[in-house]
Amino acid sequence: MKLLKEQQATKSALRKRELQSYPVLREYGPRLQQLEVEAEAKANFLTNRAKEIRQEDEDDIKLCNKLILGTKCQAIRDAQVAEKKTIDKELWEEEKRLDDLMELERKRALAREEEKRLEEIKKKNMYIKAIREQVKGNELEREVEAERTVEEQKLLNEAIMKTRLDELHEIQEKERLQEKTREELNKINKNIMELAEMEKKQSKIADLKIKQYMREKAEQEAERELEAAKIRQAKEKELAKLRAAQQKVHDSQAAKDEIRAKRIQEEYELQWRAKEKEVAEQKRRKNEELKADRQRQVQERRQWQELEAAREREEVAKIKMIDEIITEREKEEQAKRTKELLLHRAALLKQINEREAERIRMRRQVFEEGIAVKLESDNRDESLKKTIKKKITAIRYNR
Repeated sequence: MKLLKEQQATKSALRKRELQSYPVLREYGPRLQQLEVEAEAKANFLTNRAKEIRQEDEDDIKLCNKLILGTKCQAIRDAQVAEKKTIDKELWEEEKRLDDLMELERKRALAREEEKRLEEIKKKNMYIKAIREQVKGNELEREVEAERTVEEQKLLNEAIMKTRLDELHEIQEKERLQEKTREELNKINKNIMELAEMEKKQSKIADLKIKQYMREKAEQEAERELEAAKIRQAKEKELAKLRAAQQKVHDSQAAKDEIRAKRIQEEYELQWRAKEKEVAEQKRRKNEELKADRQRQVQERRQWQELEAAREREEVAKIKMIDEIITEREKEEQAKRTKELLLHRAALLKQINEREAERIRMRRQVFEEGIAVKLESDNRDESLKKTIKKKITAIRYNR
């Protein structure tokens, strides 16, 4: 490659000297020289660019470009991940802020509702107080109005009719209370029957537990008897071995072995008796514990039954007393109303009409205020939902 460039440069120099020998070229030499310089610079630029392009095909350059590209991609990816984390964090913070705002607004709405409820209760109490004051003031006027017998005669008939209707309503109310009392008594009887059924079930469960315990105890006793039988068999085998050994040894040695065998036999018998005594004592204690548990369960069941019976008697007596009090109170109120009927009927009728008109007016006002408050609350909730939805949509779009 280098040799080729040197040959081209030599040819170019020879060509240049040959051209400079011509007269025309000598005249335009400086201009041609400038053009030649420019052409040479352009040729050098093209040569260098071609060289760079050829170098791009080299493995090292490709590897370098690959590493640079990978580094750029990794940097871009890291930047994207960091940006995504930042956006997610900002979105989470914004959602949390919106949730906090919604929770705060909900608490404020609850506080406003509670304040309105208290205000309504206050208005109702004021209304009741005003009615009571009005009734108290009317009681002072009844004595004066009682002298207007002519006018009262006309209203008396209406009052009598109203009284009869009231008495009819009172009879119906009394029948309703009696029906309610009967229903409560039926409910109590039903509860008593359910408690009795529950007691039977609990007693059955307790009996099953006792039977299970006795069965387990019997199994344990059988296991102990089997273990004792195994011990007796082992003892008998050991004694048989000792007797066989006594027959095989020498006479002088047999006496010693017999004494030792008797001693061993006595020790075995003592241990066996002690173990049987211990087993019998454990059995006796278990039986006593079982008997005590059974007695305790019976006693607890009896106490529970007594408590339930006492509670039921108390409930029945309480209901009976309440019924008697209600009946006595109704009699007293009926006697009082009958006594005051002829003296205060006209004023009472007028007062009832006024109170009914005022009650209707107040109920209409409360109803209208309730509708207005509900509409205002619904509009506010709808506006708040739209605003929150708009913010969330904007956040998702910007994400």
